[in-house]
Amino acid sequence: MSLVRRNVRRVSAEVACAAVDLGATSGRVVVGRWRAGRLQCQEVHRFANGFRALGGHDYWDVAWLWSEIAKGLQAAAAAVPRLHSVGVDTWGVDHVLVGREGRLAYPVHCYRDARTQPGLKAQQGSGAERAYRRTGIPALFYNTSLQLRETVLTHPGITRVADRVLLLPEYFNFLLSGQAVHEVSIASTTQLLSTRGLSWSQAQLAEYGLPRRWFGPVERAGKVLGSARNVNGLERTQVVLVPGHDTACAFAAMPAAAGDLLLSTGTWSLAGCESETPWLGAEAQRLRVSNERMGHGGFRPLATITGLWLVERVLHELGVRPRTAEEWRQLLTEAAQAEAPALVVPVNAPELSNPSTMLGALGGLVKREGGRAPRTRGGWLRLVVESLAEGHAQAARSLAGLRGEPLTGICMVGGGARNPLLVAATAKAAGLPVLAGEVEGAVWGNLGQQLVALGAWPDLGYLREAVRSHHALTRYEPDGTRNCCS
Repeated sequence: MSLVRRNVRRVSAEVACAAVDLGATSGRVVVGRWRAGRLQCQEVHRFANGFRALGGHDYWDVAWLWSEIAKGLQAAAAAVPRLHSVGVDTWGVDHVLVGREGRLAYPVHCYRDARTQPGLKAQQGSGAERAYRRTGIPALFYNTSLQLRETVLTHPGITRVADRVLLLPEYFNFLLSGQAVHEVSIASTTQLLSTRGLSWSQAQLAEYGLPRRWFGPVERAGKVLGSARNVNGLERTQVVLVPGHDTACAFAAMPAAAGDLLLSTGTWSLAGCESETPWLGAEAQRLRVSNERMGHGGFRPLATITGLWLVERVLHELGVRPRTAEEWRQLLTEAAQAEAPALVVPVNAPELSNPSTMLGALGGLVKREGGRAPRTRGGWLRLVVESLAEGHAQAARSLAGLRGEPLTGICMVGGGARNPLLVAATAKAAGLPVLAGEVEGAVWGNLGQQLVALGAWPDLGYLREAVRSHHALTRYEPDGTRNCCS
């Protein structure tokens, strides 16, 4: 994405947009008000999120999620004279199956459900190679392809009952606008979208036994879907097709320089680059590089690293959940003062995907390598932070090798970028400077796409410059020094 300064069209009136940004552990609705060259953001609603276990399987409560979205959008409409548009982004891979009238035809499973493990084992070898060649997505336990394959195998009648597959942001767009539209960035997380153009891989659908009618045309982000419905107060609000995958939104907003690794940190840490073409081949597949797409259709080859999910689970099991900035500072101080771990754990180890006890799983990995488990809450947090940093560093080294030229730095956004201990540890482990700040990347990417669709911004090339001009950024050096950049 070009960083050349562009003249933004001046609008006489305020343009207000609402970003619905759903993560696997929390969701929020943020209002962005653009006027006189400034974008002011106000979080009007936030809620915790989490899957629920039932009968040995894990599910999302989508009816409750929709009620929270509607509540947040009503608050957004009340916060501004006029709410011009709304866009929805969520985490990847999870989906709904709907009938002809749009009613749910099957329970909505969480990607962490273990139901895909048999299919994952069966996909190894030539099956994984074929899938990677077609879609650019490696064999991962949470892939939509494996989820849908398991659904069809265990409930074959679903192929007659269900009419469409919609990824989560696409489903919420449907509830808001009545339009069932696939968007390229979220579609690319399925391991079903071809690397060629904006089409589904027919060979992949056939191999997994998935009906072609479940998958409609794929659109680039930026389309206006129509007026909102089903939410009081949004009668004059337009629904905009933003990049449905929160990572695509975050990457679009990163204030990165040429040569930077882009690192979005949330429940997962996503480390990647931008490319006009996918990175395929045996080495990319071995490193499990996911060739996901940006909202405009370009590629963002990335490595997926288990992220702040580890922090959430550890703090929950320790009975510690800071609620204020001061409580977070105190906890991070405890972690910084704790003894540095003699070794770190591989954060992508299968034992950490969804254990019954995260402390037990982490402690088991430490002991397996001959180490000693922490004894204090600060020690546990320090272990997780140092392990995440090493995961980031390994991804940086791997992607630099595939890229064929060294990285010059790391641009970091998301929840982890607000954790100075994690940012500093990442710079040290990677041996690269890290640019970080309190940038809500997914929200800014979501709002930026809406502002382009409404004509307030000429194109997305302005987005990163706007992020730089609106945020205080800090450069963390590998030697531990820090410098303010804006």
